Amino acid sequence: MEFITVVQHISIRTLLKLTILLLSLPLYGCGGGGENKRTEGEGPTIEISFPPPNANLAGNTDRITIRGRSVADGAEVNEVLLNNPDFAAANVKNPPANLGEAAVGQFDQTDPTRWSAQIALVRKINRIKIDASDDRGRSTRVTHMVRNEPTFANPQGFVVDANNNRALVVDTGSDALIAADLTTGEILVLSDNNRGSGPPFSFPTGMDYDALNDRAWVIDNGLDALLAVDLDTGNRRVISNESRGTGPEFDVPFEVVLDTDRDRALVTDQGLKAIVAVDLNSGNRTVISDDNNGTGPSLAGLRFIALDRPNNRVLVTDVTADALVAVNLTTGNRTVISDSNTGTDNPFSFPIGVALDTNQNRALVVDDNLDALLAVDLITGNRTTISAATRGTGPEFLAPVDVSLAATNNRALVTDADMRALLEVNLTTGDRTVISIQAETGTGPVFADAFGIELDIANRRVLVADDLLDTLVTVDLDTGNRRTLSGANTGGGINFVSPVAIVLDSANNRALVADRRLPALLAVDLATGNRTVISNATTGSGPVFDLPFSLLLDKTNNRVLVGDTGIDALIAVDLSTGNRMEISGTNTGVGPELVFPTGLVLDAAHNRVVVANNNDTLLTVDLSTGNRSVISNANRGTGPEFNLIFGMDLDTANNRALVADFKENVNALLAVDLGTGDRTVISGEKIGESRGAGPDMGFPLGVVVDTVNQRAFVADRDFNAVFAIDLGSGDRVIVSQ
Repeated sequence: MEFITVVQHISIRTLLKLTILLLSLPLYGCGGGGENKRTEGEGPTIEISFPPPNANLAGNTDRITIRGRSVADGAEVNEVLLNNPDFAAANVKNPPANLGEAAVGQFDQTDPTRWSAQIALVRKINRIKIDASDDRGRSTRVTHMVRNEPTFANPQGFVVDANNNRALVVDTGSDALIAADLTTGEILVLSDNNRGSGPPFSFPTGMDYDALNDRAWVIDNGLDALLAVDLDTGNRRVISNESRGTGPEFDVPFEVVLDTDRDRALVTDQGLKAIVAVDLNSGNRTVISDDNNGTGPSLAGLRFIALDRPNNRVLVTDVTADALVAVNLTTGNRTVISDSNTGTDNPFSFPIGVALDTNQNRALVVDDNLDALLAVDLITGNRTTISAATRGTGPEFLAPVDVSLAATNNRALVTDADMRALLEVNLTTGDRTVISIQAETGTGPVFADAFGIELDIANRRVLVADDLLDTLVTVDLDTGNRRTLSGANTGGGINFVSPVAIVLDSANNRALVADRRLPALLAVDLATGNRTVISNATTGSGPVFDLPFSLLLDKTNNRVLVGDTGIDALIAVDLSTGNRMEISGTNTGVGPELVFPTGLVLDAAHNRVVVANNNDTLLTVDLSTGNRSVISNANRGTGPEFNLIFGMDLDTANNRALVADFKENVNALLAVDLGTGDRTVISGEKIGESRGAGPDMGFPLGVVVDTVNQRAFVADRDFNAVFAIDLGSGDRVIVSQ
């Protein structure tokens, strides 16, 4: 491929000044998984700042922005070229528009040592060749590995496609329809926001497969719709929703099963408390069974459904009644097959997925609370444990969701949301085996509730507070590897109970941690992991903490400012004495009230603190008076409105705050202009606005900005992962999971 050269017009003298200045700073970029072969007097340096090495795009995109920095000794870097031989070799049928295996780096006009380029990817490993050359004819090449390996995020309903030896799975975490090969375990995205046309998935929970037409029928809980998905192209088409078809509109539809004999689909709807039949040609909806149609117990907690065609009925699980219920498809009458009063042994606790095992005249049911697969005799209702912690070997269930019979070998398949996996269960022994290949990112302890996050750039890592593991974990930014820095078994001193926020006190080689349930401010020695109380009810004087939730370090005044969500106040803590003083709250300062202050940043230039107020408002607090003012909300500033704002950090280079904003299925990192209050989507999705490629965030909580490299790191509690976000393009990658 022919490359077009981009030359930067800047004098050698100016470049040398910039080079001397920049080389005096620590190097924040990374070699990107490739070896930088440059030595003194040879070609330019190549340092990659985004994406970090070993990060994964989870197969959610066909492109990525690569950002880096190149410097030459006594010369001008005039060209950076990128090439992806893996994309070229893949012979992609439908390559992304205007992108291919090659790209030319575009230099930053404000800092000509920095460059970026967008390049096409395959959904596997991409080994990007990056060449930089200078005006003296010298060049350097590195290889930067970009992983784009599909992975389950939150697998839900699925079916077995026996003809193609695969399971078809809907995933609410990645909003995708995914195929898992039952022999190799390889995962392939069939349809998502980056593959296929039509309405993008919003929260797909259930599906069935039409083998004759090679298409999937998907229930999308967020769209309140039944979709048809072409498995060859990934294209999505609405079959039934509020705009297509007559009859009662869906209200929290959950699962679907095809009734091909009658050319219809049968849908469980939690909001309607009904079984709804959908005509596959017209999209018309008809209630088969609800409180007004048919007799028997109310379907208050409908989940999954299985068709028992020979008996003209469906079997449904009900998590409110903890029951397996049969529904007659002619009359709509409902009959309990198994519950605490029907059948013996192992009462249900939260039955979800169900599959019919006709040969054994039984149903297979997964129970989320029991973490078990049960067999239910369809005549007696008796329940037998097939597989659980106490029966069978292999990894224990964590959050089993759905079940399906495999075509052969007396086995069942089960999706597990917390394991992010598809498991095979031997129906005789109960033994469990993970069969889907999960593209893990990093090794070490797995996050249980990734909450607060802080950047330790000197050690090329982030620190993460895990609210459930009660630990402080380090994440290596080059490998994604996780290590417990401090916890019950690492370091001495008082144990964490619920650590939620962290700030780095580099001068004292320690991290300061807010524990909301102790409640206390702790210091953690970064060398030993030892924990020391800085301030709590018995250490220091002043107002007692209730639920300390957010922190910032005010180094100039040797204090930490704490946002307490229990007393809705901003508290200053003297780091020498532990004494506490209310800076702003009910008794200090005037202006709009503090309500659940979940994020804090220090705007030292204006002697104020910016507060993420959990009532969808960003406030400023004057540090001299404690007075509060609105800086951004629905009535001040333009752009998408806040939903539920949590973590926040300051992007000093651009005079803005970066805020994690959460709403189910609509999650984003927002930039807020500190002068005007205007809000802009940096990365993710808000209603009417979407920005950046890569895996979607689930529940972004902690945010920390790497200003030098113009990237942010986000702790996501839904995916229990650390994301890196390029602030220029909004592209997202998983750094550790």
